[in-house]
Amino acid sequence: MKIKTQILILILLTSFGELKSQDSTILLNNYESYISQATEMKYGLKMRLNNGAIDSITPYLNIKFVIKSYKKSDTIRLLNNQEKTLIGFFSKDYNTLLQDILGKEHYYNFEYTRVNRYSDYIPQLNYELKDFWIESSERVLSQIEESSLSESDKTILSNYWKNAINKLYGFPFHSYFNQDSLNKISTELIDNSSDTTYNYFIKNYLRYRYTYGDWGIGADITPFGYAKFTNDLSDYFINGFAGGVNIDISKRKWIYNIKLYGFNADINKNITYKSDWNTTGRIFSFNAGLNIGYSILDNNRFRITPTGGLGIGGIRYIEGDSTIEKTNALIQPNLAMIIDLKFNIPVKRYREKHKSYYGADKEVGYWYLRFYGGCHPLGFNNKFEQNGSIWYFNIGLGGFISPPKRLIE
Repeated sequence: MKIKTQILILILLTSFGELKSQDSTILLNNYESYISQATEMKYGLKMRLNNGAIDSITPYLNIKFVIKSYKKSDTIRLLNNQEKTLIGFFSKDYNTLLQDILGKEHYYNFEYTRVNRYSDYIPQLNYELKDFWIESSERVLSQIEESSLSESDKTILSNYWKNAINKLYGFPFHSYFNQDSLNKISTELIDNSSDTTYNYFIKNYLRYRYTYGDWGIGADITPFGYAKFTNDLSDYFINGFAGGVNIDISKRKWIYNIKLYGFNADINKNITYKSDWNTTGRIFSFNAGLNIGYSILDNNRFRITPTGGLGIGGIRYIEGDSTIEKTNALIQPNLAMIIDLKFNIPVKRYREKHKSYYGADKEVGYWYLRFYGGCHPLGFNNKFEQNGSIWYFNIGLGGFISPPKRLIE
C-alpha cells in the first residue's frame, strides 16, 4: 500500500537525517519555514522512513488545500500554526478521500448534498462518516506511535493532533458521537471541500430539480364580475356588477385568502309600491373577508382551491345626492371556488458559490388568470325583511411568488 499523506509530517520530521529529540522539538515549533522548504523542493525531495526510501514526495497539494479551504473556516482560527500544519499534512486529496471512505455511490450522494445544502439529508450521511472519523483518528495516532520518533516527540505530535481535532469539531474523536457533533463534522466537510471537486460535480453530475418553497404570497385584481341576487333579494336588486382584490398567503396546499370586494346593482323597477325606494337609485356594497382553502389540485398549469370563511359588509342605497343606509347581515359567510390558470415567470435561480456553473433560469413564481366564484348566503336581514343570497363570479389577473426549494433526485 502506498504511503499516504497522513505520514508526511513524520517524513518531514526525519527528512534531514536522524534528528535528536531537541531537533524534533525545534522542527515542531517551526512548521511554517519547513513547509516552505518542502514546497520549493517538491520534486527533488528525498525522504526516508523506517520502511524504506520514498522518492519525489511533496506536501504541496495538501498545503495548498489547507491554506485555501481552512482559512475560510471560523474554527480553524482557533488552531495554532503547528496544529494547522498537522491538519494539513494528515489531509488527503478530497476527491480520493471521499471515494475511499464512502464508496462511489455514497460519494456522489455526499457531493450532491454538499452542493445543495440539503440539511435534511445530512444526518443520513453522518452515520456513513462516523466509523471513518473514529478509525481515521486512531490510525493517525497509531502511525505516530509506531514511528521512530522519541517518546517525547510522539507525545508532542499526538497532543497536537488531538488538540487540533478537538478545536475543529468541538469534541474528542473518541467521545460519544451525538447528532450535534455529527452535524458539525458534516458541516466542516461541506464548507472546506475543494473547489475542483465542487465544480466537477456541478458540471457533470448534478441536475437540479426545484419546487416552490413552503410559503408564498400572491395578489390579484378582479375587475370583471357579475353578481346575481336570489330568493327574496331578487325582488330588490338586478344587474349586479362585482369586482375586488385578493391577497393570498399560501403554505403548501393551504391558502389564506384576504378578499376585499364590492358590487353595485340597479333597483328592481317592480318595487315601486315601496314608498322608501326610488327605482332610479342604485345600491352599493363593500365587503372584507378572510377565507381559508385547501388546494385539491396544484400542478404546473392549474390550481383549484375551494374556500370558506367570514366577512363583514353591508348594503347602501344611494338616491341622488342622498344616501340611505340599508344594512343587511353584518357578518357574511362566504363559500367560494378559486381556479387559477398559471403562466410561469422566469426568475433567476438562487445562486451560491460558483455562479457560472448554474444552468438556465428556473421559475420561482407565476402569473395566473383567476376565476373566482361563490356565494354569500346572507340569511334573514332586519332592514329588507327578506331572505336571499348573493352569487358572484369574477375574472382577474394576479401573480404568485415563493422562494425556491431544491430537491434531491
